[in-house]
Amino acid sequence: MAKNIQLEPISQVLSLKGEICFTNAMDVYQDNLEFLSHHKNWIIDFSKVERITSAALALIIEWIKLAKQIGTVIRFQNLPSSITDIAEVAGLKDWLMKYIEDK
Repeated sequence: MAKNIQLEPISQVLSLKGEICFTNAMDVYQDNLEFLSHHKNWIIDFSKVERITSAALALIIEWIKLAKQIGTVIRFQNLPSSITDIAEVAGLKDWLMKYIEDK
């Protein structure tokens, strides 16, 4: 399991805890493939993530690509503004906002 991140799968909501950084982003992706494959509607909640880097944006993009490949709906809750700021600089904010769900 990814270091420094604790996962709490609740129903179709994947609640992330801890940190998402360059050293564990790929592990977070890999560790959750089985959980996500069992649900048709994904909600990934970032409310308990304590530390986040730009690597999380790459992780989010990979989850969105995977969701499209397998025909799943994906939404993100409580995404830190730092991620949407990075997406804006990269010219991805409008695209990313389509996947953000307000609680």
